[in-house]
Amino acid sequence: MQWLQDPNQSNVDNLNNVRPAASRQFRNQNKEYLIVETDELETDSKIKNIRALYSSINYFMKGYQPRTTSIDKCS
Repeated sequence: MQWLQDPNQSNVDNLNNVRPAASRQFRNQNKEYLIVETDELETDSKIKNIRALYSSINYFMKGYQPRTTSIDKCS
């Protein structure tokens, strides 16, 4: 944010140093999330919880889909 307000060389260097660390942290968080979810899928499979298993599989197959809300105009 400081880079936008005052784009001098020190702020640009700071941004270039922080960006890879932030990307690495997000990648690691994503890996941990996927490990937890796959363990949950494996557990559901072992205990024969088919409904939760297929629900989780469908969620991963579809990916993230943001919900759209519509506002109807009342006359």
